[in-house]
Amino acid sequence: MTKKAFTLLEVLFAIGIFTIGILSVFTLIPLSAKLSNATEKEVAASNLSQGIMDETINLGYEQIPVNDSGIVNYTDNTASPFIGYKKRLIIDWVDTNLQASATETGLKRIKIIIYWKQNGSDKNYSLATLISKR
Repeated sequence: MTKKAFTLLEVLFAIGIFTIGILSVFTLIPLSAKLSNATEKEVAASNLSQGIMDETINLGYEQIPVNDSGIVNYTDNTASPFIGYKKRLIIDWVDTNLQASATETGLKRIKIIIYWKQNGSDKNYSLATLISKR
């Protein structure tokens, strides 16, 4: 006698395994959405800092003042998608060992820090470069 069909027990067992697999996939969807949102915010912070860096460097060495802006809102425009971001621009002189200097050295360090809140915690992204006299 040959077996030509599945028994009810085999079908129920297969449905159970399939259900467990599907539920496992569905539990990953919220996690994936959360990670996607986190990545989106970090990429935005990276782009904002790069834009500030480009604007600052384009001023030229002599026009870039040595100062610390403190933490300020990136924008006050409530319609902007960047309303929740804050920025800090730190420009200082550094010596050849990249240590801060109180006097003109011909070398400036530009550091940009972008801050934002995500899921109740504080996040930040930093970008730094050096610019020298020509």
